Order: sequence, then structure tokens, then C-alpha cells
Amino acid sequence: MLFLLLLEIPSHKIVLASCSEYFAAMFTGSLQEAKLSEITLERVDPQALRTLVHYCYTGIIELSEETVEVLLSTATLLQLHVVTSTCCDYLEKQLDPCNCLGIALFAEQQSCCEE
Repeated sequence: MLFLLLLEIPSHKIVLASCSEYFAAMFTGSLQEAKLSEITLERVDPQALRTLVHYCYTGIIELSEETVEVLLSTATLLQLHVVTSTCCDYLEKQLDPCNCLGIALFAEQQSCCEE
């Protein structure tokens, strides 16, 4: 079970650990959280976390102009690499002359650059 402030998100450690290096380290290592049945996450957007937990169960992520930035930031934090890559691809497809500088700056901050 994940808690975010007062938001409760039912989930299974093994499911989260299977799609996130962050959760894998938290739940399969020697960290205190590995022994807990409930954890609290701070500084994570509640709706983004709910969406990413849903992704861990279904493999489906829905992106929009309104959600892509917060999902990318949260996916980067939680080390959900497939979602991070999907968000970067989405941003790349949204590029136009009016938004290219803002998207490029945000993408660079999120390590969303091709090498």
C-alpha cells in the first residue's frame, strides 16, 4: 500500500518493484520499507503516482499535454524507464517553433536527451 499525504493507493510491492528500479531497491533490499506493509511518499504528485501505479499493473500509460511533464518528472524520480522514454518521445512529437525552447529546456532537466 502506498500513501501520499492522505491519498491511499492500493498496490503490491512485487508489482511496483518489477517495473521500477526505485521500488525494487526499496522493497527488495535492506531498507526499512522492505519490511513495512504501508509506505508514505512525499513530494510526489498524487495523480501522477496513481497513473504510474496503474501503468505498473496494466502496461498502459495515457499522455496528454496537461500531464506529460508531471508524469515525466515522477517517472524519472521513480525510475520507470519505459514511461520516461515514452514521455520523451511524446514531447519530441509535440515540438513546434512556438514551444521548442521550453520543451528542450524541460527535456534537458529530465535527462530526456539522445546521446
